[in-house]
Amino acid sequence: MVQNRLTALEDWLDGRDHLEDRFTAGDLLMTTVLRMLRHTDIVATHRRCRRIRSAARRGPPSARRWRTTSGHTRRGAAELLFRHSN
Repeated sequence: MVQNRLTALEDWLDGRDHLEDRFTAGDLLMTTVLRMLRHTDIVATHRRCRRIRSAARRGPPSARRWRTTSGHTRRGAAELLFRHSN
């Protein structure tokens, strides 16, 4: 049953980055379920599902871009925000 569902998901994701035309709560739920299967090899044969699961681990593109271009660590960013709020 799970393999059938993952195959249907694979077909739906063909040529897409998200379940809908943009990132939605459905994508969060989908990646949560795919992460729950990480201790099994169920997702191993489903290339698109593996790609989505890996992308979820890295975080949204905007967060990755911020981390790589800002030069601030989380602690540094928090200190920067605190300094400017006073």
